[in-house]
Amino acid sequence: LLPRSSSRSGANDIYAHAALGIVAAHSHDWITVKREYDAALALSPDDQIMHNIAGMWLGRLGYGEQALYEFKTNYSSDPLSYWSTYNLATELDTLGRHDEAKHFLDLLPGLESEPEWHTVTARWRNAVWRHDYTAARHFVGQISSLPAQGDEKTADADVAVAYAAVTEALRDPARWPQAEAAIGALEAKTGGASLLRLFAPQSNTAPLLAEFEPGNQEPNGKILWTVDFAALHRNPAFQSFLQRMKFI
Repeated sequence: LLPRSSSRSGANDIYAHAALGIVAAHSHDWITVKREYDAALALSPDDQIMHNIAGMWLGRLGYGEQALYEFKTNYSSDPLSYWSTYNLATELDTLGRHDEAKHFLDLLPGLESEPEWHTVTARWRNAVWRHDYTAARHFVGQISSLPAQGDEKTADADVAVAYAAVTEALRDPARWPQAEAAIGALEAKTGGASLLRLFAPQSNTAPLLAEFEPGNQEPNGKILWTVDFAALHRNPAFQSFLQRMKFI
């Protein structure tokens, strides 16, 4: 939800422009999204929420450096905000700057009001991208104690089992059959494709990409552009996804 603006109305209401942009995103009308977000930022260049929204949108479309600029701007104004820190860290990870990302990810537990699924899974991703499997196993251990929330919509044993299996498969590719089985068991429970499929060397990517098609503002929409997923970017299904989404 967007906060209610104070004394602005009509064409000068920054959150009216933001709302129009979000509505346009649902129909993949990216030209309108840009126009409305640009208008909102022009009216209030220091608005932290708008920098976050614009950054998530740019990251989702694959404009990583521009998204990073928005997140850096936001973070410089509000370094104690959970989402300012999270978005900056995960965009750095998307761009392959994993050591820089780790610095900001390590700040997240101190900014939470309660244990966050986003924190633990983002730190797990960063650990495996840095090939720090000891840290990755530590975060897998935290996953099983999380309350029900997040991308997998559950906190039961299937989530931790799947993350553990993928961790071991990334360390030893011979273990991918076990990881695929664990991911499949998790998906049977949640009813949707798991983001863990992004890490698989070969996978049916179409169901996974379908999870990214709705127009909701989603902080992890940028994860598809992670430089470590180069194999995904070469997949014909990814090119088809870009066309359906009107990114191309």
